[in-house]
Amino acid sequence: MNSDRNDEQLEQVRSEIRAAAATLRDRPRLAPSPPAQPAGADGVEPARRHYRIAELTDPPYHAFVEHAFRALLKRAPTPSEASAQHDLLGRGASKAEVLGNLRWSAEGRRTNVAVTGLLPRYLLAKLGRVPVLGYLVQWGLALAALPMLARQLRAADAAMSAGDAALGARIGALASRGDAAHERIDDLRRLVHELGLARDELIRTLNTIDEGLRARASAAEVALDGLARRHRELEGVRRDELEFVRRRVHAMNRWFEALQGALAEVEAVAGQRADGLRAFETRTAASLASDAARAARVDHWLDALGPGLAAVATIGDDADWQARCAARGIAAISLGSTRAGDGPMLRDALARVEDAGLAAVVVPALPALLRAMAADEFIDATTRILRPDGHLLVGFAAEPVLAAALAGDTPPPAQPVALAAALAGAGYATRRVDAADGTPALLAWRPSQ
Repeated sequence: MNSDRNDEQLEQVRSEIRAAAATLRDRPRLAPSPPAQPAGADGVEPARRHYRIAELTDPPYHAFVEHAFRALLKRAPTPSEASAQHDLLGRGASKAEVLGNLRWSAEGRRTNVAVTGLLPRYLLAKLGRVPVLGYLVQWGLALAALPMLARQLRAADAAMSAGDAALGARIGALASRGDAAHERIDDLRRLVHELGLARDELIRTLNTIDEGLRARASAAEVALDGLARRHRELEGVRRDELEFVRRRVHAMNRWFEALQGALAEVEAVAGQRADGLRAFETRTAASLASDAARAARVDHWLDALGPGLAAVATIGDDADWQARCAARGIAAISLGSTRAGDGPMLRDALARVEDAGLAAVVVPALPALLRAMAADEFIDATTRILRPDGHLLVGFAAEPVLAAALAGDTPPPAQPVALAAALAGAGYATRRVDAADGTPALLAWRPSQ
């Protein structure tokens, strides 16, 4: 064995150790840690409520899990809890994720221990578990950590070199003690050689990992570029579709505006037409009969309703009814007109009358009324608004019918016999009360039970 060669190597190792020591002396000292709070017999510090994350992540494996439970939950873990956390670490979870799971569990939120720097690391760890996005986040973090990984690799190399130097120095010291230690020195040198081989293998492994990370980072960049291009393409398609929809909506709005204008014009013309027809029908009906005959007919029908009548409601009446009722001291109530287009207003007027609120209802011209509503609907409405002792008088005056025919609207035919049968089906008794001029009429009432 060449002792001169060994002495030179030992001297070189000593020089490297001295240089490393000088570097450590020049490094600024860390601030002194605050005095530790007294812990119980089980290692729990009940009064301590704040930790730095490095205090909790420095211990290895089993000691890490024990210390995390005692610090964050202020108790020792059960065997099943410790085993679950060991399994989580064995599946590749980071210590920050284990700490975050304990800190923000239900029990951890009740204990409420603050850990400086834990929240961002915990959120990144949980984000790394999201499908697709987590994969990209993990690769981004790995890519960002490449400089730190290289620095750790160099630190490990320096530490192993320092260890080799220390071992070499120890070997030299042992060699100076005599020939009896040569055999042990040889064993130590073999150990140093094996450690050197292990160090070289570790370096090769780290280099392989570094190359793999760089290759995967490149692949991730390519994938991100593809996603960005696809996003831009979809954004362009979406803008084109939105522009097409906007133009369609604009065109439909213009079409609706034109349609509303046309409908308004049609409604205006229809309203003018309806107003003209009603005015024509009113003038024609007034000129078809003599005042004397009409007044005699109204008086006859008022007599048929009986004495003591205080009020009468009419449907399709005219000025003669108002005048003749006023002459007798009877209040005349008009429920509506039977001219063309007045059906909705007549139904609304009947609906507003309270149940059993009228003593008498008069319809001078039933055929004209049938233009507004069907006979069964009219009988049902009258039954509701008449008192149990009330009377219904239905006449078949021809003037409104002839006026409607001249206006182009032919009312449906109606006969007293058919109306009497319909009223009998609704529980009414009827009696003919034709006027002196021959105008038919029916007086109907509901017999007492």
